[in-house]
Amino acid sequence: MSTRVTARMIASKGNKILMGFEERNDHWETPGGAIKAGETPLQALSRESMEEIGTRVKVLRNPVIFASKYNKGGFKCLLLFYYRCKLLGKPDLKNAGDDEFQELRFIEKKEFEKLLKAGKIMGWDAMFLRKAAIEMGVWR
Repeated sequence: MSTRVTARMIASKGNKILMGFEERNDHWETPGGAIKAGETPLQALSRESMEEIGTRVKVLRNPVIFASKYNKGGFKCLLLFYYRCKLLGKPDLKNAGDDEFQELRFIEKKEFEKLLKAGKIMGWDAMFLRKAAIEMGVWR
């Protein structure tokens, strides 16, 4: 069975979580991405933070981990590591190493729910972000 493994960050400002807008898929998602061969989840998170938001992060706690059936891109299973992080600089798309996101914004739970109903939240964040943010004490 082929498993997609990703590391995502929950970086917050008060009760708002940093999310990026990906124009090509018309959705919002938490920064992070696939763990490459030979990388640990923390190494992937460090690499992805520079690529996607242009700043480093400090991990504040052990991850909340989710596993799910997944049938996309040849994968049959999804394993997600959500890490609570502190930003060590200001998120800046000009400093980011790729152009995945066209906008970065801190989003509160109420706005997240509205975007979710409109189908504007990326798949695994739609399934798991609320639960991870509540468990980490960012949202109630």
